[in-house]
Amino acid sequence: MTDTNKNVNNNIGAKIDEIKHLLDIKGEKYPEDPKVDYSCNETSKPDEYKKAAKEITDYVSAIGYSFEESEEEMQQLYYDFQKRFSPDKLKAIADSDLLKYMFYSAEQTNDSLCYWLEFHSKNKACFGSIAGGSSYKFGLFQKKDNGVWVTGSPQKSEELSAENALKLGCEIRDKIIAGADIILKSDLNTLEGYEKLDDSLNSTIGRYASLAWLHKYYCMIFPLKFATWHSSEWQKHILYAYGIKPSVKYYGRSGQLALIADYAKMSGAFFAHASYYRFGDIKQFCRIGTSDSKKNYFQEWKKNNIVAIGWNELESLDNYVMGTDINRKVIQEKLEAIYYSGDSRLASRKAGEIATFYRTKENTVFVAMKGESLLALGDKVGIYFYDNNNGMHHCKSVKWGCCFVKDDKLPNEKEGYLTTCVELIDVSNIIYLYHKYYNFTTTDAKEIEDQEIKLVERKSRTDLLHPLNQIIYGAPGTGKTYSSVEYAVAIIEHREINNNQYTWAERKQLMNKYGKFVKSGQIIFTTFHQSYGYEEFIQGIRPNSNSGTIGFQKTDGIFKKIADRALIDEDNNYVIIIDEINRGNISKVFGELITLIEEDKRYGELNQLIVTLPLGDQFTVPNNLYIIGTMNSADKSISLIDIALRRRFSFVEMAPDTSIITDAELKRVIETLNDYLKKELHSTDLLIGHSFFIGKTAIMLGDIMNRNIIPLLYEYFYDDNAKVKKALECINGTGFEIDTGYCGRIRIVKKA
Repeated sequence: MTDTNKNVNNNIGAKIDEIKHLLDIKGEKYPEDPKVDYSCNETSKPDEYKKAAKEITDYVSAIGYSFEESEEEMQQLYYDFQKRFSPDKLKAIADSDLLKYMFYSAEQTNDSLCYWLEFHSKNKACFGSIAGGSSYKFGLFQKKDNGVWVTGSPQKSEELSAENALKLGCEIRDKIIAGADIILKSDLNTLEGYEKLDDSLNSTIGRYASLAWLHKYYCMIFPLKFATWHSSEWQKHILYAYGIKPSVKYYGRSGQLALIADYAKMSGAFFAHASYYRFGDIKQFCRIGTSDSKKNYFQEWKKNNIVAIGWNELESLDNYVMGTDINRKVIQEKLEAIYYSGDSRLASRKAGEIATFYRTKENTVFVAMKGESLLALGDKVGIYFYDNNNGMHHCKSVKWGCCFVKDDKLPNEKEGYLTTCVELIDVSNIIYLYHKYYNFTTTDAKEIEDQEIKLVERKSRTDLLHPLNQIIYGAPGTGKTYSSVEYAVAIIEHREINNNQYTWAERKQLMNKYGKFVKSGQIIFTTFHQSYGYEEFIQGIRPNSNSGTIGFQKTDGIFKKIADRALIDEDNNYVIIIDEINRGNISKVFGELITLIEEDKRYGELNQLIVTLPLGDQFTVPNNLYIIGTMNSADKSISLIDIALRRRFSFVEMAPDTSIITDAELKRVIETLNDYLKKELHSTDLLIGHSFFIGKTAIMLGDIMNRNIIPLLYEYFYDDNAKVKKALECINGTGFEIDTGYCGRIRIVKKA
């Protein structure tokens, strides 16, 4: 596990119990969240949730993702909301205060329940937005111009007397409380439990159950029970992205997402933001035909980065736009006049396909098909343009990526068959395409493999700003994986490393760049472990799952893929980050690569080497491919690192940096502790990193020490209680002390 992943899981997982205690309002404590056990419930398919949880924790670890608000700040937001708007608080509101306390009123104050749910800036940023539409969505509000209370909808508004407004307000309040009571009594450990809850809520509180604002309210009151996505489409999007079939029920889908977060040991808010960072906006997959009666156009599209449809005699589709949308009826009439005389049904269907193409937008992903054969996916869709120089005149710009192999088929092959452009909606197809989309880059490895790697002469490296091979090493929690992102982006951008502490906004900008370079294939991240081998890293053989009989195929490993990619693209730098590089068996993993990575042996340099791999391919490592390794010096001393790596890599120490710890008391604790460790262990390999203390306050010292630091001390001192106790003298004067009444390992508690 990387430093970042340890930090994320410890910092978030350690706070889950604390969040539960936030619900202790007016002396009535909501029950503890029970441990989830899926072993007897086949309908919940626990392996899907475990797989999704591993995917997001690995992703967070790989990119060093962090959210703007700390877990402690989010807990405080929950607490502030619950203290003001818990079911008990709502129940106790006097009739004279109810309407203004809960709903938007003519006074337009920012302290009503509706305001806190919709516009409170921190709640909106952390726990999902329900903005949009109008105030009618809350069921009741007061007009600011005349003070009249209204209900209904914008199309069918109904004005209410003060008496009837209060009656409706009380009804809505009572429905909220009734729903909370149902949730409180529900067993929400499985998908089945969440779907039963959905049935109970709809049966008891009716239409209110499906309202996004009420879901957000329950999410704020029960933060471990529900996801912070309040839109059905967003819930489906994230579940599709994780390869999970969404429940047909609103609270079922919310529960599915909550179960993933639970497995990932992440708070719902952190999980939501990390998932959004990973998957981005909702995707629309549109099947696009690539042929007409004359030819197949896909290779031309791919070369020119476009997608197109025919019916050229319609001329520009912009001519059919009325207001803000294309007019399908007018297109139908034109099609019937030019192409489908007397067949209004066919003209109508084809007008719909043309309108679908015109309406596609940036978040559309085109699925290029030739009959039932899958060719490619295209994203980054641009605006419509008309070009009569193309075989098909109606065009949009698009970025194509090849992510399919021979004989790949949609699960439901017939969906959209014999259509030009149609949105795919079959769930099995959508899940399949989501998986394909999020598991390829625009410079896809398969596309590289299909090319013959031609070794053309290249110049020696002139950009000597960064070493080709370097290892960032240091004690646990010093930010090695976190810093590898800056190192990689700096190499790609041909600039010096920025070792200054980034602000949150600067880090977010850096991570956006990093994500783009990962997507383009210029950066790859991997982690070594004891069973990692040559086959995964360079090349091996794998079972061929597509063959009709038992067979095997040659498969390139992660390093060969990026090396070949860098060999083809001489103008750009490429970076592979190898986390925990010292955990792999170097001779087993690197093979002949251990010589090829030397700076003077790189392709393009004076002593360039080209080798023949065991499976027959020629292989060389270009001089624009950089290797960044990270090494936890507590796992293996720097002095014991494989001599083959030591000779070929530059080493950069990442030492604890207490200057970025803002709390003075915590800073003193870590400095005192590290002074003791250096003297006692005669080494800087086994220090305590600053990341355990960043963004924390002295009141959190107990959690930091008990959950993160003390377990490390037991490792450092081989379970020697006396030495661990001596090391904990660093807490003297902090308001914490060793718990002398505890029978297990040493822990600290707040002084009575």
